[in-house]
Amino acid sequence: MWALVRGAGLTAIGWLLWSRGEIPLGVGLLAGGVLPLVLLLMLEHRGIAERSNRRGKLFISVVGLLYDLALVSMLIALWRDGEQLPLPFLYLLPGAQAAWQLGSMGGALSAILSPLAFWLTHWAMTRSPLFDSPADWGWLGGLVAGGFLLAWVAGRAPTAPPVPDQIDPSLQEKVVQVLEEMEAAHRELRASYRELAHHYQRLQNALTTAQDALELLTVARQTSTPQQVYPALLDRLRERFHAAGAALWLIDQQKLQIRIAQASGTLKGWNRTLSGRGTHPAWQQQVALETVQHLKSQGHDSGQALAQAHQLGAKADPRVITVPLRTGTQYYGVLVLVASSDRGFETGVEERVQALTPHLTAIVSLYEQLSLMEARLQETQLLHDLDKLLFAATAPAEIPSRALAMIQPVLRFESAVLALRAGVASLAPTSSIGAEQEESSETRQGNDFQVVAHWREMPDILPSLHFEKGTGLQGWRAARARPLLISNTRNDSRAAPEVYQAGIGSLMLVGLSAGARLNGYVLMAHSQPGFFTPADLETAQVIATHLTLLMERARLLHQLERLAATDGLTGLYNYRHFHERYQEEVRRARRYQTPFAVMLIDMDNFKQINDQYGHLEGDYVLVQVADLIRRTVRETELIARYGGDELVILLPATNLQGARIAAERLLHAIRTSQFTTTEGEPITNLTLSIGLAAYPDSSAHPAEILEKADEALETAKKTGRNRLEFGVN
Repeated sequence: MWALVRGAGLTAIGWLLWSRGEIPLGVGLLAGGVLPLVLLLMLEHRGIAERSNRRGKLFISVVGLLYDLALVSMLIALWRDGEQLPLPFLYLLPGAQAAWQLGSMGGALSAILSPLAFWLTHWAMTRSPLFDSPADWGWLGGLVAGGFLLAWVAGRAPTAPPVPDQIDPSLQEKVVQVLEEMEAAHRELRASYRELAHHYQRLQNALTTAQDALELLTVARQTSTPQQVYPALLDRLRERFHAAGAALWLIDQQKLQIRIAQASGTLKGWNRTLSGRGTHPAWQQQVALETVQHLKSQGHDSGQALAQAHQLGAKADPRVITVPLRTGTQYYGVLVLVASSDRGFETGVEERVQALTPHLTAIVSLYEQLSLMEARLQETQLLHDLDKLLFAATAPAEIPSRALAMIQPVLRFESAVLALRAGVASLAPTSSIGAEQEESSETRQGNDFQVVAHWREMPDILPSLHFEKGTGLQGWRAARARPLLISNTRNDSRAAPEVYQAGIGSLMLVGLSAGARLNGYVLMAHSQPGFFTPADLETAQVIATHLTLLMERARLLHQLERLAATDGLTGLYNYRHFHERYQEEVRRARRYQTPFAVMLIDMDNFKQINDQYGHLEGDYVLVQVADLIRRTVRETELIARYGGDELVILLPATNLQGARIAAERLLHAIRTSQFTTTEGEPITNLTLSIGLAAYPDSSAHPAEILEKADEALETAKKTGRNRLEFGVN
């Protein structure tokens, strides 16, 4: 029977060597161990046959004891986690065999050789002659005590049980006391071992958590923005915990929505937003349900996972781990990990993720704060740039389109339109007051707003929006033009189905209001449902307020510029503006040799009209003549009041022949038109004298063209008036 125990020991040693990959050494040790075992069996068999040879029996038993102790020492040395198991207890088994064979002498040999073998094994393993653990000292004492106990038990005479009155009470008390002390020592030893194992496990868990956190911190150091750090973090978490997919859900600032900020692995490309004001466990459970539903829709679901998820919540599907990212006062979102196997994650993974959550929360908190600061800085920079835009734009009409281009990087819309009330939209300089009056008349006919800028092409979806008191722009104005946010046009009753069919998943509408008056609006859209958040709407309102002030200042500045450049009576440009434009044409002609012409006009008999009807009626006639000239010439030609009853027309890119045709057309219009007083009385004998000069037909020097036109006008007045004269080089 004891030979089978020895064979099992040899087999265990060979298996340990094979598991470590030391096959040649294992074969050698097995071969070296089997041969002594066979010899021992032969000697023991011979010793049993020769009962009278006591010395031979003693020798065989001592050799067997040494062989058994060597097997136990090798087994302890090869066992990887031997320091965590009570393996030194195995030394008592050879001692028990020796006590069985030799009696009290065998127990005494065990009390000497077992501690010696244990000490030699410790020395061979640690290279230290002293024990470094109280438990090892305890085992040493226990082996000595156990050997002597075996010797005492084996030395008792195999007599019949003594009669109770023959037992020495003092001896019985001593034995009981020794047994109790040994049992107490063993209990204390076991408690010390359990405490040591507990502390070791805690230390190992803390080390694993520190390694996981170091991985995350390394990723965070290698990136600088949330757009870079979140994908890298999820990829590292997937690699660290052998997950097939991962997603990071973040809550907006108003705690009204939670959305997927980043997804990786099997969850990559998943975009989802959950709305509603929920508690922290409710958010976590909703995210778990959405994850299980998404896995089912992607064909990764197994059996009754979805039904279980509805019943059990976040802990339903073993493949899904959801942990909240929160501090004592702030809730940031939920982390989701999806296992690669239907059986779920390995044991201990969820505890590791839970232990890592504070570190991950700190990283997310840091980058969310950085993202918020960057957004605020970007908004401040945008407002500063909008302020500078008023003076950076070459023309007021450029302001709406350039402002919309500045807003786009902040609000990240895919398409947008900016519309202004017609009175505010008229920012571009016009050639005359009459054109503005015509535009105002069109506005009074019902065209209240005009689209002045757009970002990419955007379908006309405003009529498809429903409000409490109507639809479209009128319904919105009836609702006091309150800011509008539709996160998901597919599920919102305020958006007609054609809005989602047009490829718009989310939109915002904010008004440009000055006091109680609506001066315009900005409509922004994105194809992704849930893209715009309440925080985006707040930002859009701040920008809209600033943009309203900018457009109002631009309108006032435009009016001041127009008043400074026009004549107050006729609405034509004044002499100063004409002179500036004339100098520009002269410089252009000198540089590029482009032709231009100047037409000076004088009203014949205007003094008699003032004397006969009065100056007020004369001014009225001057206004009529100015309107007639404005309707006769082209829009590209500049008309100005030169002084008194003299007018001037600058014709860019026009030679003498083209200017002559325009002048004759003007003379014909004057001759065939009827002019009246304010009372409707006709005025007769109103004619014009025109002097015309052009570069290079009238002079080779561009600066002399105005002078040549003045000389031609003097010639026309001296030769009978009501005629055209032009200078020729």
